[in-house]
Amino acid sequence: MQQKNHNPGSSKQVIMILLILLFMQAGHCQDNAEKDTFDIQGHTLRFPDNLKPWRFRIGAGLLVAQPPMGIIETSLQAPMVNVNMRFGLPWKFSLACDLTTIVVSNQLSFGVRFGTGFGNFALSAGWDFAWVYGQYRADGFNNVTKAWLYYPKIHNR
Repeated sequence: MQQKNHNPGSSKQVIMILLILLFMQAGHCQDNAEKDTFDIQGHTLRFPDNLKPWRFRIGAGLLVAQPPMGIIETSLQAPMVNVNMRFGLPWKFSLACDLTTIVVSNQLSFGVRFGTGFGNFALSAGWDFAWVYGQYRADGFNNVTKAWLYYPKIHNR
């Protein structure tokens, strides 16, 4: 049976190298980080605070969605597009418009919002009216839906 020679000096060298690397990394932790200047109120569209008068914001999103099986009775995944717009008015009011569309359903909504903030708390309340148009014409189905909807809204932060 062979015995391995263990050199006690080699393990001390490895420990010394690891300690040096550890202390070198620890020094970087003490660097002063730049102050975060991101302002969520100025860079988000759906934030509940009021928009400054006469300012306009627009945002868009794209995702792949699957409508409920009970509505279209088949497995369908399709791109869904959402465009959201806000226009600031005096006295903390704003106009909102939202367009959401997918292959079988489309919704266009308009509304008025009142928003205000108190320190780190913001509140927005409003009412939206929407027109919905949906259609599914495949596999022997010829379904069309048209509707008017309204949504009371309250958002807080």
